[in-house]
Amino acid sequence: MELVNLTTENQFLRLMIYGKAGSGKTTLTAGASLDPRTAPVLHIDAGGNPISVIKTGAQPKIIRMTKLADLNYIFDWLYKGQPEDHPMVAQLGCVPGYKTLVLDGLTRIQFMSFGVAMGNTGAKPGDMPSKPEWDHYARVLLNMTNAFVQFYDLKMHVIVTALEDADKQFYDPDKVKLKVNELDDSDYYYQAMPAIDGKSLGRVTGMAETVIRMAAKHKVEPSLIKRLEKSNERPIKYCVAQFQETRSAYAKDQHGFGISYIGDPQISEMMDLLEK
Repeated sequence: MELVNLTTENQFLRLMIYGKAGSGKTTLTAGASLDPRTAPVLHIDAGGNPISVIKTGAQPKIIRMTKLADLNYIFDWLYKGQPEDHPMVAQLGCVPGYKTLVLDGLTRIQFMSFGVAMGNTGAKPGDMPSKPEWDHYARVLLNMTNAFVQFYDLKMHVIVTALEDADKQFYDPDKVKLKVNELDDSDYYYQAMPAIDGKSLGRVTGMAETVIRMAAKHKVEPSLIKRLEKSNERPIKYCVAQFQETRSAYAKDQHGFGISYIGDPQISEMMDLLEK
C-alpha cells in the first residue's frame, strides 16, 4: 500500500511512442540525452534502430537485448536504486544515476515473449515455428502486463517505442445497422495502433500516461503541415507527433500536455509542457 501524492505523481514521463519504421521514434527518444532534466539515459535496444541516434549528437548508454530474460537484470538494477555492486555495472559498464529508461522495440519484446511461451527461442532461420494458440496468448498477456506495470512504476522517466499496425478494422455501430457478418469493405474504417498482438494492446497502452503516434512528414496531410508551421513559426523537416486520438490514429494524453500535434518534436518540449 502506498500513499499517492498528487503534486509529484505527474513529474515523470510515462510515454509510449509508436509509428512506422523511419517515422522518428528512436530519434525522438535520443533527445532525452540532450536535456539535463532527462539525462543521462539508459537505452535498451530491442529491435529499434540505434544507428539513428548518431545524427542527433546524443550519447545514451545503449544495451542490446539478446533474450527476454535480459529484462530481469535491467529491472532488478533500476528497482534497487542502481547499486554499484550489480552485474549491470560490473559487466555492462553502466554508471548509476540514470534519469530515463528507453525500451526501444516493444513489438520485438512481445515477439520474444511468444518465442519463450512457445518454446521457439532456439529456432533457426530455416525452421518453421509452431502457430500460437490461446494458451500462448494468455501467457504473453500476463508477461507483458507484469513487465510493463513494473517498468512504468519506476521512479524515473520511462519511454517505450513500438511499431505501427495500420490494419486495425473498426466500424461505427450507430452508422452501420447491419450485423457484422453482413458488412462489406466500405462499412469499415482503419485506425493506426501500436503493433501489439491480442489483449496486450489494451493493457500496455493503458499503463502509459501518454501514447504518441509518429508519422513522417510526407505521410501527413499537407494542410496540417501548413497549419503547424504557421502556428509554430518554423518549418517542419522530418515528422509529426500526434497526441490526441482521431478516427485514423490512436493516441492519448493523460499527462495533460494539452496539444494535438508537434512538428519535429523534442523531449525537451514535452518536459516544458509537463512542468507548466
